[in-house]
Formats: sequence, C-alpha cells, structure tokens
Amino acid sequence: MKKNAEFILGIDGGATKTIARLVHLDSNKSWQITLGPSSLTNDFQGAVNTLEEACSSLCYKANCTLDNVVGVFGLAGACNQANAEKLSRIFKERMSEFEICSDAKTSAYGANNGLPVATIALGTGSVGMRLESDGKYALIGGWGFLLGDDGGGAKLGLHAVQATMAEIQRLGHCISPLGIGISKRVGLTRTGILSWSAQATPIKFAQLAPLVFEHHKNCQMANSVMQTHLENVEQLICETRADTKLPVVLLGSLGEPTYHLLSESIQKVIVKAQGNALDGACLLARRNTQSNKQEVELNDYAG
Repeated sequence: MKKNAEFILGIDGGATKTIARLVHLDSNKSWQITLGPSSLTNDFQGAVNTLEEACSSLCYKANCTLDNVVGVFGLAGACNQANAEKLSRIFKERMSEFEICSDAKTSAYGANNGLPVATIALGTGSVGMRLESDGKYALIGGWGFLLGDDGGGAKLGLHAVQATMAEIQRLGHCISPLGIGISKRVGLTRTGILSWSAQATPIKFAQLAPLVFEHHKNCQMANSVMQTHLENVEQLICETRADTKLPVVLLGSLGEPTYHLLSESIQKVIVKAQGNALDGACLLARRNTQSNKQEVELNDYAG
C-alpha cells in the first residue's frame, strides 16, 4: 500500500541535458543534479539510464527511497505514447506517485506559476503549449526534427547547411560569411558535407545555429535563413495562442536571442518567465502529493 510521500522529484529532460530536483516537503530542503540527455525519441535506453542515475543520486543525497517520493518527469519525446508507457512501467510502481508528461507541459506550468499562459520553447527543437484558465492544455508542434521543430535550433542549423550546399553548388566554393563558417564545421566539398550529414544528429545541427545569429546582420545568406526562422517562430506563437489573448513566454536557449528579432506586434504579447520547466515539474509534483494524500487517507478509512 502506498504511503504519504515526504519528497517531491521534478525532472526536466531534453535532447542535450537533464536537470532533476528533489525537495523535502516539510523542510523545503532541496538537492539538484544535472546530467546528460534524456529525450525519449533520440535514445530511449540512454534516457532510462540518465533518469535512473538522477533518481539514485538524489535519493542517496537525501537519504530516502523512491517509494517515499512523488515524481513528475517532464521529458522531450514524452508525446510518443509507446515510449512514455514503457518508461512509466519502469518507475510507476517504485514511486509513491508518478507522472510522465512532455517538457512542454512542465514549461507551461513553470512559466507563469501554473496560471494561464502560452509558452514557446525554442531549443534543439520547438514546441508550443497553451495552458488555459479551465486547466486544459494544448500541445502545438513538438513533432521532432524529421517531421517538424521549425523554429528550433536543429532546423535553423539544417537550413544554414542547405544554404551552404546551394552556394557551393552555384559557385564551387563559399564566399558568404555564413557559408564559410558552416563549411569549416561540416566540410568544404560535396563529399565532405555528405559525410558529415550522414552522421549528424539534431544536436549537431543545432550547434550550427549560433553562426546564423552571429552573421545575420552582415551576410545576406544568413539574413535569409534568419527570416525563415523568425517566420516559423511567429507562426508557432500565433498557432499556440489560437483565439485567446494569453501572454506568451519564450523559453529555451534560442528564446532570448530570437525575441529581439521578432516583429513589434509579437514582442508586445511576450512577457518574462516566472519560472522554468524544472519549476513546473516540481509544481505539478507538489500538486500530485495532495491526490496521493487523499488516496492514502481513503485507503486507511476503507481498511
């Protein structure tokens, strides 16, 4: 029989890193750890290993066991139901209460302290989440690198590589600042680029995105790639807000640099984040302790 939990565990897991926070409910003392990626779509077993390490390390530090913990894992790729269910089977029975959800959901809850908001996460990928006043939420985008993620760093890097390929094909070499920068990373020839791309992951493409921001003011090709990025981000913002007037919070590594380049009308609806995805995971976990407590009390009464 499950017991009242004394700890909450929030996890924010993405394609590049995982941050986990364990909090003792009575004292509010917390322990935190940062590990490698835990995206369920990029490497499921690798994600499991990372999450297991996070749990064991934090429980060791706090001198507790998982059956005394209410956990919420906000993970990239959690929208893949099959993978989410596989992960749930690994952790659910070991914890006092367990929830797995997308990192978009935890971002939305953290961004405005659980109040209605539209969040746009721009990292390696991109995704929008609308949290409405009735508690309902809607996920927009988040289809992954192959099917979507327009406005994310990986797609921005991909478009930069494609523009570089076109320049090499047209001229035989690169003359633009962006093309020169990209070709130094991925190859100077068709053979070199094809060899690099055959091994490239979304993270590798995302690592090229800063070059577009660096050169967009002094390079026509970079500016063209940037304009496509901004159009994609603005479209994601509009689709996420839908017909509401919700405030928008930009999250992720590309959120801040992208904000300054968006149109004035879009900038007006964007507000500063009150918290992040890890805060949102902990907020949800804290709420779930109430349902856990009620369930335990009902079981005790029935007994």
